[in-house]
Amino acid sequence: MHQPITIYQIGGIGGAYNLYLPKEEEVFLALPEAILVQYTALDGKHIDSSKMEGKLTKLSLKAAEISFDKTEASVILAPLTNLKLNLLMPNSAVFSEDIYAKVVEPATENSFYIHFTNKPPDVEKQLSTLYGSIKTSQ
Repeated sequence: MHQPITIYQIGGIGGAYNLYLPKEEEVFLALPEAILVQYTALDGKHIDSSKMEGKLTKLSLKAAEISFDKTEASVILAPLTNLKLNLLMPNSAVFSEDIYAKVVEPATENSFYIHFTNKPPDVEKQLSTLYGSIKTSQ
């Protein structure tokens, strides 16, 4: 396909049916300690050779905010860019297995929101536990 296609977000149908999907609200919670993250952009099935570093600063059940140090070499990622991420969890000396996410939108000039598309079970458990502990402490 050589032409851009229009993508629509469907929330329901009106008229005689009057059926709508419930809107899920992402509740982002600030992490008490930022989590170091290495990420690379994906182009189709090809992984970009340049690794970038940042920090996970906010977390929700299905998404997160990544902050990065803005330098001249910083790459601004466009919305819908696919990423491969590896986290360095607190109290761990090794990076996590590969996590896949999609850039949703910029948050500030040196941060952006991602939506997780695939998390290994171990990472899913760690992030869910962390999110739950932050939520109960508030």
